Amino acid sequence: MKIAIVVLSVLLFISLAGEALAWTNLNTTNHELVEVRDELNTTEAVLSTTQADLEATQELLELARGATLYMNPTYSEMYNFLQQDKTSNREWTAEYTCRHFSTDVNNNAESQGIRCGYVWIDFEDSDTGHAIVAFETVDRGIIFIEPQSDWQVKLAVGEHYKIAGFYIEGNPVVESYDIVW
Repeated sequence: MKIAIVVLSVLLFISLAGEALAWTNLNTTNHELVEVRDELNTTEAVLSTTQADLEATQELLELARGATLYMNPTYSEMYNFLQQDKTSNREWTAEYTCRHFSTDVNNNAESQGIRCGYVWIDFEDSDTGHAIVAFETVDRGIIFIEPQSDWQVKLAVGEHYKIAGFYIEGNPVVESYDIVW
């Protein structure tokens, strides 16, 4: 009978030890499951943010597909464009004035993917203004051009308006100017 009690005690001990080991394994597995769930929640949050960013980027891309993109030229590219553009060969008339020259050069540049600005100048003590164009070159900054001659213009508020270093008739002083890109 003693042997039976010892065997039963050993079996009970083995059973309890096995159950304790199973509980330990279950607790470890539960802990690992909680960590995996936390990692999954973090991954889902990152995925959600990434999806929102992707949707916003796709919306911008759709908007950009319909837009025409223009590049700022180098000085050399601007110069080459002006050499091949024939707008300056036209004659000024009462029906074809500075604003027409400027509009045509602007449109011709943009048709070739070159960013060009239309510039309106107001002069001090004058009821008239003048239109020219501007290019924001990547190597020399903003360059103002007189589209009737393709000459570079010095343009600064409070300064006399000069084309290629020469004063023009009336020696007007620039009061203000606006560039429309």
